Amino acid sequence: MKYFLILLDKKKTEFFLLTLSQCILFGIEGIAHPLLLKYIFDEGIIKNDFNTFIILIGSYFILGVGLNLFFYRFSLWSKTFENRSEQDMIIAMLNAYFKKKYNYILEKKEGFFINRVYNDVTEGFIPLTVLIRSLAAQVTRVIMLISVLIYLSWKAALLLVILIPIVSISAKRIGQKIKTITQSERDAQGNFLEILSSALSSFRLVRIFGLFHSVGNLCNEKINKYLSHSYSNHRYIKQYETMNSLVMNVSDSLTIFVGTLMVLKKQISFGSYIAFVNTFWRAVTGVMNVIKPFAELKRLLTVNERLFAFLNEEEDKRVENSRSTGNMVILNDVSFSYGCKRVLKDFNLIIEKGKRVLIKGPNGSGKTTLANIISGLLNPDKGNVILPQRISGITLPIMFPPIKVSELLKDQDIINELGIQYLKTRDLRSLSMGEKQKVLVGFTCSQKADLYIFDEPVSNVEQESVLKILDFIWAKTQGKSVVVIMHKEEVYYEKFDQIISLTCKNELCQMTEGFCESD
Repeated sequence: MKYFLILLDKKKTEFFLLTLSQCILFGIEGIAHPLLLKYIFDEGIIKNDFNTFIILIGSYFILGVGLNLFFYRFSLWSKTFENRSEQDMIIAMLNAYFKKKYNYILEKKEGFFINRVYNDVTEGFIPLTVLIRSLAAQVTRVIMLISVLIYLSWKAALLLVILIPIVSISAKRIGQKIKTITQSERDAQGNFLEILSSALSSFRLVRIFGLFHSVGNLCNEKINKYLSHSYSNHRYIKQYETMNSLVMNVSDSLTIFVGTLMVLKKQISFGSYIAFVNTFWRAVTGVMNVIKPFAELKRLLTVNERLFAFLNEEEDKRVENSRSTGNMVILNDVSFSYGCKRVLKDFNLIIEKGKRVLIKGPNGSGKTTLANIISGLLNPDKGNVILPQRISGITLPIMFPPIKVSELLKDQDIINELGIQYLKTRDLRSLSMGEKQKVLVGFTCSQKADLYIFDEPVSNVEQESVLKILDFIWAKTQGKSVVVIMHKEEVYYEKFDQIISLTCKNELCQMTEGFCESD
């Protein structure tokens, strides 16, 4: 529960006011309804007092209408609160996502985080705000109903004392099982969504080469694992609900039997009997409504623990300590792997301040991985890294956010120099690959930095624009360190001070001056 209260943050006061209001409404309804019912029969019908009957039935009607109107207004307030809470929490989760280590993002993939950022909020945090308020209101109503029962007949009210422990013990046992399963269920759902997201994005490849069978089998495997956990959760919850239904059935029979017996023995009036049966049934229902969501409460609390952990995960201090700040780029005995695949091993590199460096090599040789480490985006598995304080640049593949070009690139002079004025109002995602590269080059150069990184800046660009873009980069980054990844355009290699050639065996060849022939 403490994690939930922390997650509420500045909304605690409003949440407590909502809860208090709901409790007051349920409390009034719980105590007024049965007492009015008793007096309608005893004072109005049994005594044949028409005036009293009209007053009481009118009060009953006004109470019902008034409570319904209040509940309507309350529901609107509640929904507004839930919408704002959902919006703020999703943005907070999104902000936390963008602060995660890139190593972690690569490991889990984007689809996994859709489940964490969105589903855990909409299926965990928001339902918990509703459930806690509902439970508090139900407890208030039960207290009021039990008070009425004691007023009507304290002996008959003892039946509730027998029923409550039976359900409570069962709820606690099943709740522990559900808490354990929920964590696995949410992770399995996230893994499935990641696979599904990748499958949907590969439509052309799957359609053209007939890969549906392979892709379908993988999706089937992941969804089967998720649904297996979901089924286990469902089974435990339904076991608990079935037991509650049986208890309700027993309580209904006992209510009628005990109430009738007390009327026959003239221990209570007929009005008290009607009120007692109604109140006892509603009290038992209320108790069930308090205890019944216990299993769901455990599940939602587990999801909220995940939310809190995601928002407050501590960075890996060991990895963070491997990086420091300096004027040069220095990699000392750096190693990096993607899972079991080793990409760099005991890698050493020095890039002096103000140097223009080219990284070249075949696909799979580690060019982009090396650039990501130099940019500070990836942390090495081992080794030490020294990087400049300010770095600007991004590596391929590029997935642009859903914004316009003008929202990313705001420097009008750069837009004019690159000749991309016509792109300003376009959605970044709608651009061609060449247009995206021009925008990215412009944005990278628009940032004040000590080190600039460009990944294939002239790929997919018309040939007549290649030299123009390279000259633009040199002009905008004059006196700064520059790292460029290119695997073609050999004619322009002489523009670089240093050339790093990577082979598939990750051997390093450094040339500090002139032109470096390909291996």
